[in-house]
Amino acid sequence: MNDELRLEAALFATIRRLAKAGSDRQSGLDRGGYWVLAKLASLAPIRLSELSIAVELDPSTVSRHIKTLWNAGYVGRENDPEDKRASLLTPTEAGYRELEASRALRLRALADTMANWPEADRAMLVELMERLVADSELREPREPRGPAVIASEMVDAS
Repeated sequence: MNDELRLEAALFATIRRLAKAGSDRQSGLDRGGYWVLAKLASLAPIRLSELSIAVELDPSTVSRHIKTLWNAGYVGRENDPEDKRASLLTPTEAGYRELEASRALRLRALADTMANWPEADRAMLVELMERLVADSELREPREPRGPAVIASEMVDAS
């Protein structure tokens, strides 16, 4: 098996295990809900259209996730002060709590998996994964991003 196939298999297996770890709680978030809520928490308040660009998913897909999160009480809406026709999304307190609980389970699963790894190996994995993401973003055409997304990325990077 070539390196790319091995990496693909390893990434998919890791993502599945993280999703399972994060949703082991009765009210746990599924993989898509977790990703949308996590991105929302880092960018809120934000319009659905900008959120869909940030998570790189179709607006209808993000809308379905938001509807599920809304019904669970994890997302709230407020009027956009700059455009009364638009709404801004933000996690509720329950949403932040659920996100942190799910994140803690996922992070514990990663920590448990790498518990016997030397610190240098853990650091190297993080460095290589960040490099993989950065290099793939350089090669991938990106959709136009709104000013709120660009601004939040600049804040996240600092």
